[in-house]
Amino acid sequence: MLKSKPSSLYRVDEDEVAVGNGGGGGAVAPTEAQMRLAIAQTLSMGFAYNAPVVVLKFDVAENGNITGVFKDAARPRVFSFTLDGESVAYKPYKPGKMDSLESEEDVQEWEAFSEGYSFRVDAGVGGKKKPQCVKPTAYNCGSACINVNKNCKSNAKDNVSKDRLKKLKGLAMSYYKEFEKLDKTERGSDKQKEFGDKSNQASRKRLALMEQAKGKKGVKSEESQAKPKAESKKPSGQKSTAKKTTEPKVKVEAKSSPKSKANPFYSDEPIKDYDTFKKEISKELARINFENNYDGLIPIPKMREELKGRVKAEDFDKWMLRSQADNDNIQLGEGQKQMPGGIKTELGAHRDYIRFFDKEAMEKARTETKRKPGQITDPKEFEDVAMKSLADLDKDGKYGNLIPIHELRKSLGDKVSRGDFNNLLMEMQANDKVQLIGGEMTDSTPKKVEDSITTSLGGVRYYVKILKD
Repeated sequence: MLKSKPSSLYRVDEDEVAVGNGGGGGAVAPTEAQMRLAIAQTLSMGFAYNAPVVVLKFDVAENGNITGVFKDAARPRVFSFTLDGESVAYKPYKPGKMDSLESEEDVQEWEAFSEGYSFRVDAGVGGKKKPQCVKPTAYNCGSACINVNKNCKSNAKDNVSKDRLKKLKGLAMSYYKEFEKLDKTERGSDKQKEFGDKSNQASRKRLALMEQAKGKKGVKSEESQAKPKAESKKPSGQKSTAKKTTEPKVKVEAKSSPKSKANPFYSDEPIKDYDTFKKEISKELARINFENNYDGLIPIPKMREELKGRVKAEDFDKWMLRSQADNDNIQLGEGQKQMPGGIKTELGAHRDYIRFFDKEAMEKARTETKRKPGQITDPKEFEDVAMKSLADLDKDGKYGNLIPIHELRKSLGDKVSRGDFNNLLMEMQANDKVQLIGGEMTDSTPKKVEDSITTSLGGVRYYVKILKD
């Protein structure tokens, strides 16, 4: 268990999500995305898991009890959990026998959990750090190590934690009345989407009143303007599979002609209106998330930096807050410390992170890669330069054939885009040229994590090992 103070990245504003009173009391129920945030916030509190988590799935009972599966946001561990309004219980997730798994989702969750045991995440890599739980059949429960078959259960003792559990149960009961009673055929239908829109009406109303108070006119869609390059419907030239990232070979006349072209899926054109921003922001959030291994938690200063020159600072703040009200896949949250370059809401609160849920956009970002002309896209060319760099980095056995991925990325520099680097290195692993290894990086920094690689299952890989023929 992490000893640091739990993050509040998953905080949900109580004026935007109806806080339950045991039965809903007629308040607007939360959407599925908002429930995930509220559950994640509760699980990450000190009396519970005491570290940031990502809720993979959840179910709500009529009495407000919540069960589900969550993943440690920083380490490859998956747990099943129960919240009953008074206590939190969790234990390592086991979907059952491998031949009886009901879905591909169950298989992926089992692989994500077992990955944490195939390479000890709490034992260190190549160092002298002592494992927190020595036995592979044990896991941390507070300061103790308990068997993986046992529940880690804790009751809320302080008033803040008790109040949080009570409110969450109220939210759950309200959510159950609106969504759990729907037939499966109705879930995800227009009925549910329309309900989700209602939950954001309060935020939209506040924004509208603010704009009126400032005497500003509403933003009009400039449909007569030429569409930015990002709206081009020309094919990107990439296959829609995460494994292959190469573009079709194009005959070019020698000399200074670039080896590859930039991907027209992305644009560098200025964004002058909210309608364009609304279309672009999901693509850019998905891209930045993939390139930097953010696991759906993107720092606002990073997003601001990426859109610098395309969006004015005042428009970025206003449109980012507005997009949260318009898109259930976008939620703004605060961190442990205020970040320079964050956003201040109309109520004076500070926002530092963007929680992004759009799985479709995230999958697309793995195949649609933003690059500069001339950067490497050919797998064989990448393999050649990567192997040479790995040999140079591990000269005289410096890393013992366990080379940090962030060092390889730094050595290649601008020869390859960040997204292509991720895909091409994973393709080398698929071709049995290298093995990508997770575990714990003892000298980890946020930058080193950003420059590592996250797999499609969510596990972070910090090291690359050359496989001998």
